[in-house]
Amino acid sequence: MELRQIRSFVVLAEELHFGRAAARLHLAQPALSQQIKQLEEFLGTALFERTSRVVSLSEAGAAFLPRARAALRELGEGQEELQSVGAGDTGSVRLGFVSTAAVRVIPETLSRLAKYHPGIRLQLKESDPMSQVQGLLTGDLDIGLMHVGGMHPALEEHLAETSNISLALPAKHPLAKEAKLTLKNLMQETFILPVPTPHHDFHEVIHMVFQSHGFIPKQQQEVTMLQTALPLIAAGAGCALLPDTFEMLKPRGVAFRKLAGVRMNLHIYAVVRRDSTSRLIQNVLGQVIADGVAKR
Repeated sequence: MELRQIRSFVVLAEELHFGRAAARLHLAQPALSQQIKQLEEFLGTALFERTSRVVSLSEAGAAFLPRARAALRELGEGQEELQSVGAGDTGSVRLGFVSTAAVRVIPETLSRLAKYHPGIRLQLKESDPMSQVQGLLTGDLDIGLMHVGGMHPALEEHLAETSNISLALPAKHPLAKEAKLTLKNLMQETFILPVPTPHHDFHEVIHMVFQSHGFIPKQQQEVTMLQTALPLIAAGAGCALLPDTFEMLKPRGVAFRKLAGVRMNLHIYAVVRRDSTSRLIQNVLGQVIADGVAKR
């Protein structure tokens, strides 16, 4: 039994006329008759009752018709699914990320995927850069989002986001009313800083800012997650240097101010294996890096 025979049977069952059915199938009428005969021989029963004027379904043909239609439908859906998989429009991609990427990169990526590739699903895993690199090398991750590139020769990075550094301080702090601030204005302030890590990350970025200005915070508080700094700042526990994208979170009780003389671009890179040929991963990567330019 062949697919073309089943398709010919369904069309003839709908038309009940060999001439019209052959025209729909773009076949010569004798070829259609031959296909129906071969199918009936394979099934061991007549599917049609024929007279010189009328073609009608036999009892067996009427019973077989819904199954034949279901088979064609299943095969059609299977073909569409395979084509979608081959084009990278369907599947699951494992994405590792540092916490700062959760502010803008990931939400905007999810929005674009829903619009352009609704059949793709992201499996998100927050982790540090070293863990992401290990996952990429072992195949446990497909894409990583981190602040540093050049972590391994087998990997390549693509710019996903560029932001700047802003000062976040309590909205009721007297300095929040100042139009222009410098680090010298903050000599007596407590700074909330990310904990040191064994890899280059936002902690090193902040200390580069401090060192370049000869600034040493009088007091320090440490947090593991940068987002944790926001409620602490709102409560008056201190101030912090944060990516200016955090202002998008609109935290209550926190004011963001630019610091005069402090302008350091903070990059987030999308990192993938150099040898990756997956169209699925490339489709996701394209949406991740769609806005990989300085916005501010």
